[in-house]
Amino acid sequence: IRDVSYNGYTYQAIQIDGKFKPNHFDGMVSINDENLQLQFAGLVDLAEQAPDINFDLRLHRFRPEILGLSDELRDSEIGLSLAANLSGIHPDKMNGYLVVDSLRLKRGMDSVMLQQIKLTVLAEENDNKHIRLTSDIVTGSLSGAFRYAEVPYAFLRLAYQYLPNAFPATTAKRILSHSAAAPQTLDFY
Repeated sequence: IRDVSYNGYTYQAIQIDGKFKPNHFDGMVSINDENLQLQFAGLVDLAEQAPDINFDLRLHRFRPEILGLSDELRDSEIGLSLAANLSGIHPDKMNGYLVVDSLRLKRGMDSVMLQQIKLTVLAEENDNKHIRLTSDIVTGSLSGAFRYAEVPYAFLRLAYQYLPNAFPATTAKRILSHSAAAPQTLDFY
């Protein structure tokens, strides 16, 4: 594909080779544009009862502001490698991992680099879940019977418990009014 326009930007040099079906792609995508360079190889199958996601993504250059995708990320460039292997009948029943290698964030003259971030998820039949996050800067785990949508509120409730004055009244009210998450164990170190 010579070019594709989206949101006011024309992407150049796109190659796609794979099998397409509704909610299913198995193959490769390569974009060699001056503001987006990526290679994707793998499977994203959302058509089956138990979706299967297994791919490698190499993002060499991603400039969201120039692509018209974000005004907040002015003068930013992102690069990373991502490996995903996830399967399950529902997001709360997913098992597998996501690994981000060589994450590079650059904004103007400032930049930050993380060697690796790995997220592993395991859902047991009794609705217990185990999430483990490891990276250069933090390692932690979250275990218990919960829905993923509840996790941000669990962390906000924990933060509010120790730092109530750090939250505006409207945010505190929203945190406290959200139904309590199921029993869980928070372990971060």
